Amino acid sequence: MKTRFDFDGSRVLVTGASSGIGRACAVALAQAGAQVVAAARDAAALAALADETGCDTLRVDVGGDERAIDAALAAHAAFDGLVNCAGVASLEPALDIDAAGFDRVMAVNARGAALVARSVARK
Repeated sequence: MKTRFDFDGSRVLVTGASSGIGRACAVALAQAGAQVVAAARDAAALAALADETGCDTLRVDVGGDERAIDAALAAHAAFDGLVNCAGVASLEPALDIDAAGFDRVMAVNARGAALVARSVARK
C-alpha cells in the first residue's frame, strides 16, 4: 500500500501502543516502513501487535520510576521519532477523584510523557 509518508529505515518509539490511538499509530508507522518499538504495560496486547506488524515491543509503565524508563529504553538504539500516546483517565466525576487517582493520571499523562521524551532525546 502506498502511503503519504515514507518512514523507511526510521526507528520510532510509540508509547501506549497496546490500544487505541497508540496502537493505530504503531500500525500506521509500521505500514509506512518504520522500525517501530511499541511500548506499553499490557504484554499480551503488545505480543498481538508484534504478530500483526513485526514491531519490537517494550513492556514499560511510563508512570513509574524514571530509572525504570531509562533502563527500559537503554536496551534500544537511538530513535528517529517518538509518538507519546500513553495515557490513563479516571471515569469518576472530577469532583469525586481522590488525590491518588489524580496523581496516577498526572504521573502517566504529564510526567511520564516528559520523562520518555527526555530519555529518547538523550540517546
